[in-house]
Amino acid sequence: MGAHELFAAQEIKRAVAESFEKHSEPQEAGLRHVFAEVEARVGELDTIAKLGTYLKAIQEADARFTGRAIKNITDAVKVRAMDFELPDEWMAEPDLFLFQPYDRKPDMIAELRRPITVEMVVQEINRYADSEFRYADKSDEAAIFGMVRDIQRTEEAKRRYLEGKG
Repeated sequence: MGAHELFAAQEIKRAVAESFEKHSEPQEAGLRHVFAEVEARVGELDTIAKLGTYLKAIQEADARFTGRAIKNITDAVKVRAMDFELPDEWMAEPDLFLFQPYDRKPDMIAELRRPITVEMVVQEINRYADSEFRYADKSDEAAIFGMVRDIQRTEEAKRRYLEGKG
């Protein structure tokens, strides 16, 4: 209906897919180091146990990476699996979905769901952990900057005090 850009939704889907794809490997240097160390130790991250080893290694590298982070990663994976459009026909013709028996509807929706893959889980782990490492680096840098300023102020206060006494 009305003016719209033909195939714009496909372009958005492609951009989103490319964004997720870039997280197949970590982006932040600290996380890249953890990822490489874990892969060297256990091989390709292709089982739940190996993913757990990776998550534990991230937590050991950054203690702020907690169970809450894992819950957020799990939620993001579930959202990606359920990220689909209901067919327009279902809304245009209520008999196709709305008037179906309740027991049939979950099966119809399940057919639209994307399977959860190891690749998807690794991407979400990396996406979340990259963000945490980036934040930690900025947070640490800000704290160091603040401490340097405090030391400089202390030195200036000492200098002024000694000048006033002398």
